[in-house]
Amino acid sequence: MSRTTKNEIVVINGLMYQNQPFIERYGWDEAKEYAKKLRLGGYDDWRLPTITELSQVRNPKLDKWQGSEKWCDWMSRHEKLLYKNSMGKVYFTREEFVKNMPEYSFFWSSTKFENNDNHSFLEDAVYLEYFNDIKPIYAIKENQDFVLCVRG
Repeated sequence: MSRTTKNEIVVINGLMYQNQPFIERYGWDEAKEYAKKLRLGGYDDWRLPTITELSQVRNPKLDKWQGSEKWCDWMSRHEKLLYKNSMGKVYFTREEFVKNMPEYSFFWSSTKFENNDNHSFLEDAVYLEYFNDIKPIYAIKENQDFVLCVRG
């Protein structure tokens, strides 16, 4: 269940999520600093969400796809479950977030990537939520991506 507060904050399952136009991209360390300095809705204790917290921004209607069929086939039959912004861009988010989503919506999490293959270049990788697709991905901390902060 979610509700919008002042159109800049969305509450989902007891957590507050930042919901403003996402324009700037940051490296991971800069993203953590941005969250620390964020003052929104009278609160100053914002932080980067875990990947699980960030995934709550996804459209819950899309959880029905379990990978048992081809993604394209499923999408063609369930396109009405997706939300579009005013420019016609499709996102895998809850409706409240669509108007503020950037075109390529990669968002930092605080969750370190599980580097099971022991590739040295992935030692500092973290998970990102990609709201133009169905599942999280990972990236090195030097990438420039968006920040959607959480508190609670």
